[in-house]
Amino acid sequence: MQAQEVKQIVLPYEASRLLNFSAKEIQKYIYLRTKLFVPIQSGEAEHSISEAIVLRDDNRLSTEEYSIETKGNSLYISGGSDIAVLYGVYSYAELLGVRFALHGDVIPDEPFRGSLLQCEKKNGKPLFALRGLLPFHDFPEGPDLWNEDMYKLCMAQMVKMKMNFFSLHTYPHVEPNVWVGLSEDTDEKGNVTYSYPTTLANTSRPGAWGYSAMDTRDYCCGASTLFKDSVYASPLVEGLLPWPNGQEQMNEVFNRTGTLWDDAFSFGKQLGIRFCVGLETPLSIPKEVTERLKEKNIDPGSREAKQLLYKGIFSRIQKRHPLDYFWLWTPEGWTWGTPSKESIQSTVEDVRIARSVLSELGDPFGFGLSGWVLGPPNDTKLFDRHLPAGDFMSSLSRLVGQERIDLGYKELPDSRMKMPVLWLEDDPALTTPQFWAGRLRSDIAESYAAGCSGIVGNFWRTRSIAPNIIAMAEACWEQEDWNSDFGKPYQYVPEPTNDIRIGGVGTNYYRHIKGTEDQYLYNTQRYDLEGFKVKVPNGNYKVTFLFSETKFDRPGQRVFHLKVQDSEVLRNIDVFKAAGRDSAYTITSGMVKVDNYTLDIQFEPVVGPTFLSGFVIEGKTADVNQIKGTPYRRCIDVGGGLYKDFEADLSEQVGNKQQRPRDMSATSLYQDYACHEFGSEVGNRVAAIFESLDGTVGNEGHLGFRMPRPAAWITGPGVIQPNEIPWEEEAGKYAFVDSLYALRDQVKGKGNKARFDYWLNTFSCLRAMGELGCMRGLLDNRMKELSAQPSEKAKRSFVEDKVLPLRIDLSRKWEQMIGYLMQTVYTSGELGTLINLESQTRKTYGFLTKYDQELEVAYGKKLPTEIYLSETYSQSSRLIVLNERTVIGKGEAYKMEVTVLGTNHIDEVPVLMYRELGKGKFKAKKMTHEKQQTFSVQLPDSTEKTIEYYITMNVDGKNLSYPASAPEVNSTWVKL
Repeated sequence: MQAQEVKQIVLPYEASRLLNFSAKEIQKYIYLRTKLFVPIQSGEAEHSISEAIVLRDDNRLSTEEYSIETKGNSLYISGGSDIAVLYGVYSYAELLGVRFALHGDVIPDEPFRGSLLQCEKKNGKPLFALRGLLPFHDFPEGPDLWNEDMYKLCMAQMVKMKMNFFSLHTYPHVEPNVWVGLSEDTDEKGNVTYSYPTTLANTSRPGAWGYSAMDTRDYCCGASTLFKDSVYASPLVEGLLPWPNGQEQMNEVFNRTGTLWDDAFSFGKQLGIRFCVGLETPLSIPKEVTERLKEKNIDPGSREAKQLLYKGIFSRIQKRHPLDYFWLWTPEGWTWGTPSKESIQSTVEDVRIARSVLSELGDPFGFGLSGWVLGPPNDTKLFDRHLPAGDFMSSLSRLVGQERIDLGYKELPDSRMKMPVLWLEDDPALTTPQFWAGRLRSDIAESYAAGCSGIVGNFWRTRSIAPNIIAMAEACWEQEDWNSDFGKPYQYVPEPTNDIRIGGVGTNYYRHIKGTEDQYLYNTQRYDLEGFKVKVPNGNYKVTFLFSETKFDRPGQRVFHLKVQDSEVLRNIDVFKAAGRDSAYTITSGMVKVDNYTLDIQFEPVVGPTFLSGFVIEGKTADVNQIKGTPYRRCIDVGGGLYKDFEADLSEQVGNKQQRPRDMSATSLYQDYACHEFGSEVGNRVAAIFESLDGTVGNEGHLGFRMPRPAAWITGPGVIQPNEIPWEEEAGKYAFVDSLYALRDQVKGKGNKARFDYWLNTFSCLRAMGELGCMRGLLDNRMKELSAQPSEKAKRSFVEDKVLPLRIDLSRKWEQMIGYLMQTVYTSGELGTLINLESQTRKTYGFLTKYDQELEVAYGKKLPTEIYLSETYSQSSRLIVLNERTVIGKGEAYKMEVTVLGTNHIDEVPVLMYRELGKGKFKAKKMTHEKQQTFSVQLPDSTEKTIEYYITMNVDGKNLSYPASAPEVNSTWVKL
């Protein structure tokens, strides 16, 4: 049956608002794929229905279960609830070739030409009760820069991907997601009248996570035109920057946030989403709240204080915004090692206080516990003994997702709701694309087998990790096609590994360490260490140990011995005596032999606790038969995470040692993704390239990254890392970029080509980052050579011949990288990446300018102007909509903003072309100029009708359209 034979979409008599919305959604997607406008009818008698798509509830199905089946000459989409019917509608849209992502819909250029009514019967039932997202705050790449429209777009899109749980974590004293205070310091609507300073990432805030304050007008290559103002920030903190000043401004931040949560959460609840917010435990009391307690003669350290504060937290939420769950997060430091007894005791006590207060208030919302680990490493089931049976337990995967899910999930009772939080991307490489689809499939398959009832994905960006989000969403519903163990008993090998740490409590003193740029490496430490058993190939090695005494301030307070391979090679180590306080210090052992694949390191305390910041193993592997040994190097950041070429600290826990590779096959996912994103002409070939970049080699999870990672955590997340390996040797890792370029001319269709170019520019930017790293590594070496020159004249000559050309090339390559990056800006995630690279890699880290002053002295005159970066944008003109919406709530006054990138001489304004879906001629509405190169337009009043629209503008004689596929395939607004 052809599309033209569908006569109507049929709803039940007096259908709910959500069912009416479902009908408008299916009407929209049929039109976008076929140009057929199908009317919506309600109350048709069963015997009179013909050539129709029927939406209906079916109480034989479970709450979120749906079915799609043909009966006679009509198609029925049924669900166990209204939301299940909506899931069925989106599943049907996928049958038409539509694909969904958090950043928006993917509508292929090639129209759908099949039958709209004849299809194989399809049943959908989720494998997990809760399937959700955790957009993580703290960096500009994430929700710190979101506005209300961006939250609501995320919520509308996640429902299309059949997810139903939205959660937020709150760092205490920093972020305004959850307020801490007394009940009496809120009014009847939940607005706060007394608070403390909080803010969100913004371009004027200095110091947080390594980001420098930087005027957006100082961004290079015309990037300043992406911003309306010299400061870019969330509306929640606009005008209150970089931090709120005084009680009125502090209260304003919390009250704006409360209003946002009320609007956004209420919107999401209409779509079946459940919401969760929370804090870290033990409760950290802000200074201002401590003073408030003292004013009332309440001891801030008392149990009474915590009871009153939790009552204030919970009662304010009740009054201010909807909420389904509140979670507490156990201390972040637990992820790196065994917590002290005091830490465990205070955390347990705090959790019990919070839980009892919530019960006293009548359990207005559910409760759960999360964190960076499920529980202390020697007792992962600890909180199962303290939480009521109905509360959930959750945790992030360790080592930013490189480790498999915690074995404790299987050991928890089946009656407990268990919900692993998986890393959809990691922050060390936050400025680069990351593909983890195979790893996510593996983790979700294992979670299902272990009896988990929920899955949450932790992330900052959306579009650049789209395959990961899609992989997670799909694996929460279907696994049989790619999981050969689906339905089989859960099996694992809980055996100790020879890659473990013995003892040690992690800490970070956040001191300035003299004699090194590696502040993070030397500040993250572990004390009370007993030793390490490190997996290495057989061979001969030396070990360099990294220290910085950040606690004791005189000699003799911390003394210990070190053994390597049972030989006491380093005695009476006293770091303060050798280097003083807060100074980098290293000790290197002699060469030792390893013949059992394990390097054994032992600590023996003499006075005070042992400690260590990191160690580096270097040497040569043993010859094996006719194969000569090769150089070997392995670096461990003790007490810390991924940093430069250092691995995260080794685990003390029993390993979840699976025999299968860390990553499951993601072939089917990438083939489906690429064919719908870029068209069938190139889809499978692009899919093969993408899959070759997914995950890691082997089953370790942290070795052999397939995607190049030229960025690392240095001063903060995503800093481009100097690389001393010559670019001629590194370039091969990026050969896939040329393979993509070779396919571009074969991509057919404007939408397909725009989506292809997004990834082509993304990977071109990645390659430029890799080359920049090698150029900076070469510059580092040239500067060492410069210092060794015998005379001032020789230095001047060396600067002119060997250093300045390289320094100039470094600036040109930076411009090239930023140019590629600006072509990828479609969401706030890419905008945050730009902010990161400019304010952190370029400014904080001084990637380009580190040696400029030294060079000027050696050169004897000012450096040439060629070292300076261009202020001009030189790439293709574009229209950018960062706050695009697909679903509009009832009564919402939505204002779309458009940024024009590519010219400083704007003679025209963008024009909104719109009409009721599929009906009549398009009307034109000129946009209003806001600031800089940003324009806005108010959503035209259309009562309950779906609007089809596109934006057009003439720039320098070239007609620009948004979306790129317009006017053949346009964007839409649907009223909820």
